[in-house]
Amino acid sequence: MATPRSVGVKASLALMLLVTITLVAHTVNHHSVTGVIDRNHTKHHPRVRQHGSVETQAQLANVETPNQDTKEENNECDSKDMDNFFTAIPYSFVSMATHLDQPIQTEQFLNCCRALSEMFDKLSASAFSPIKSGFNTNIQLINDKYLTDKKRYSTLEAILKEEKGRNYHTSKGSASTELLWLTRSLIFVSELFDNIEDKPTFYAAITAAYEASVKQYHNFLVRSLFSVVGKAAPSKEVALEGFTINKGDTGKPGYTGCLYDSMYTYNDALSDVCSNIEDMFQKEADITIMHRPPS
Repeated sequence: MATPRSVGVKASLALMLLVTITLVAHTVNHHSVTGVIDRNHTKHHPRVRQHGSVETQAQLANVETPNQDTKEENNECDSKDMDNFFTAIPYSFVSMATHLDQPIQTEQFLNCCRALSEMFDKLSASAFSPIKSGFNTNIQLINDKYLTDKKRYSTLEAILKEEKGRNYHTSKGSASTELLWLTRSLIFVSELFDNIEDKPTFYAAITAAYEASVKQYHNFLVRSLFSVVGKAAPSKEVALEGFTINKGDTGKPGYTGCLYDSMYTYNDALSDVCSNIEDMFQKEADITIMHRPPS
């Protein structure tokens, strides 16, 4: 009979296989950087939420606010005092998304990405260490470019234009290539946030996010290996606890609702930032970061 320790070790190893597979795609599918322009390109925006405050839902649906007595116990957010990963994050895409009428500042973007990478530790530091490592490698290589001339490369657009100007933007090791793959990773994370509440298990949410984002850039072997990690994904309850700042908050009425509300606010901003970068690549380099079916 398997002991809890042996099960945990097997689960961690399996999950490490998943994230290692994701990193392998960076090398195996490097040719996809110069993918054909997708004329049916659509922006990445999460669906309209069914969760959230009654007031917010009413505004989205353009209907009157229903009686507060209809709120489900322990599901609606009654208090904003219960912090979580998304409300306490030191650098948030929420702030960045308010300035998307201007070119994205390189330093601000990288700070937000570094802060988001801490999420992997919240979920499972040992299991997700490979994907965090790959995520941070993308960040570091873009930062290396930025540090060569902070003024010249103060925006992501400036980096892409400079490398495009000397036909280096699709080369392995270019900051533009690293930005492309980092954005794909961000879209995967955004899709994950978009699926956690609705899917019955955390693994189901991971699978849905994978299929909606980076799966298309993986070969048959990588796609097949993905199913190996099914039993390694933590439960939804454990995953949500990972986003908690004060463990005592998890049992409080409305905490789950507050967590989802915060997650969706953060994710909508993350999605907008990803869409902005996608549009930039499309406009400046005729590159589609993420191909999607026509809407």
